[in-house]
Amino acid sequence: MPPTTRGALRAKDMKRDSDLPHHRRACAIAAASALAVLASLLASRPPRTLELPPHLRNTTARFEADLLDEPTAARLRALLKRLGREGLPSNTQDLKFYTTVHEHIGEAQPVAADGSCADPFLLPNQEGTLCILPGRIDIGRHYILTGGPAGLREPYESLISRVQSFGRYVFSLDEYPEVAALFDAPRFVELARSICPAHKQHLDPFQFNLIVQLPGQTVAAHLDGVYFWGATRFQLPQWLLAAMAFSGRFADRFVDQVQVVAYLHEWGPATRRGGKAGQFLHWATGAAVAESPFPRLGSAVDGSKTVHAAVEYLGSDASPPLPFIDKSVAHRLVYEGAPGDDDAWALRRGDGEGEVVQRYATDDLRSSIVYRARCFADAAEAARFGGNGGPEAQMLTLDGVLATLADELVRRGKARSVEAALAMPRKDFAFAIIDAFVAYPWPSTLVPWNYCALPRLVGAKAGAAAAAVVGAVLRPLCASVA
Repeated sequence: MPPTTRGALRAKDMKRDSDLPHHRRACAIAAASALAVLASLLASRPPRTLELPPHLRNTTARFEADLLDEPTAARLRALLKRLGREGLPSNTQDLKFYTTVHEHIGEAQPVAADGSCADPFLLPNQEGTLCILPGRIDIGRHYILTGGPAGLREPYESLISRVQSFGRYVFSLDEYPEVAALFDAPRFVELARSICPAHKQHLDPFQFNLIVQLPGQTVAAHLDGVYFWGATRFQLPQWLLAAMAFSGRFADRFVDQVQVVAYLHEWGPATRRGGKAGQFLHWATGAAVAESPFPRLGSAVDGSKTVHAAVEYLGSDASPPLPFIDKSVAHRLVYEGAPGDDDAWALRRGDGEGEVVQRYATDDLRSSIVYRARCFADAAEAARFGGNGGPEAQMLTLDGVLATLADELVRRGKARSVEAALAMPRKDFAFAIIDAFVAYPWPSTLVPWNYCALPRLVGAKAGAAAAAVVGAVLRPLCASVA
C-alpha cells in the first residue's frame, strides 16, 4: 500500500477515534436530558384519574336531534363559505378576534431572528415580537404530554397539528342575521335555558364560533373560556381563567354559561374512516360519555364547568392525510369554490396569499357552529356585567389573582410560601399553577405519558444533537418520530 494511502487511513482512524468521545458525550447529554424531563414530569404531574373539584362535578349535558332544520343549516353552511373566502385562521390565532390587557403573566421572551419560538410551549404573540404561552396552554400541554384521552403515542409535531382547528370567533352577533335568527328560535332558546341554573334564566348571548376540523384533527380535553365578575378573556389569559375556575378560590365570582354546538356537515358518522367521526366526549358526571356528531344535531353544556373533548376525526377513505401545521407560522383554511366547483378548500401557510399545503373538499371537513351565552337572573344583571366583567371597581388585577393562586399553592403544599411562588420564573410559575389546579382526564394506558414527545422536549433543553439521539432510540416505538 502506498505510504500516502496508509497515512490517509491512519488519519481517518485517528479522527474516528477522536470523534468517539464527542459521540458518547452527546449520548450522555441526551440521556441525562431525557431523564431530567421525565423526572420533572413525574414530579409535577403524577399519573391520576380525573378528580374534579366538587363545584365542577355532576353537571348537565343535553342532546337534541335535528336542532337545526335543513333551511337554517343551509344558510349557516353558506355563511361558513362566505367567511371562509376571507380565510379561517387556526385556533392559536384567536387574539385576531379580540384583545386582552395581559396576554402573558411575565413569561414572554423575544422571538428568534426568523420569527419563531424554540420553546415547544411558547408561540409568537399577535404582533410577532414576543414568544408567550398560548392562551390555552393548559389544554395543549396536557395533550402533548399525555396523548389525550386515547393515549396517542406520537411526536410533538403530530400532536400540535391535530389540535389546531380553524374557524372564526364572532362577538358582534347582530352582524349576522342568519345566526341571530337561530339564537332567537324558541326550540334553541329552550335547550340553552335547560343548562342555566333555575334562578338564572336570562340568556346573555356573547359569542358564536364557526369551527372546522381537518381529517386527522381532534379536540383536546378542556374547559371553555371562563368568565368571572371582575375577570374575563379581555383582561387575563384564558389558561389562567381556567386555573381560577378549577382552584375554587373564585367561585363566588363565577358566571354560569351555556354552550350549544350544532353540526353543519352533511355526512353521517358511519361514512367516516373507522367510525372515527370526532364524537363529542364529556365528563359531566366524572365518567366519559360519547355522542356521535350527526348532521344538525345539537348539544348543550356549560362548557366552562363541564370538561369535554372529541374523539379523533379521520374523514372519509378519500380524505388526504393531516399535514404538519407549525405553531410558529400562520395557517388558514380558505374557501376557494368557483362556479361549477363550489366544493374547494385550501390549507395555506404564511403571510399574504401564502402557499398551499393541502387541498380539501367540503365533505372532508367536520364543521359546526358554537353558541355561547351567559346565564343571569335578569336583563339588569346582564347589563351590570356589561360583557366585560362588571363595574371597574369590581375588577380583579393580575397581581391579585396570582397572589391568591400562590396562596392556594401554599395551602395545598405545592409551594413553601407565597413569596417563593411569586419569585419563580414566570413560565415555571404558570406551569405550577396549571399542574396544581387544572384537572383533565388521563389516558387509561399503562404508561400515561406520551414518551414520543420527548425528542422535542429534550431538544428544547439540550439542543438538536440530543434530540436526534433520543429520537433514534424511540423510533421503534414511535414510527413517526423524525
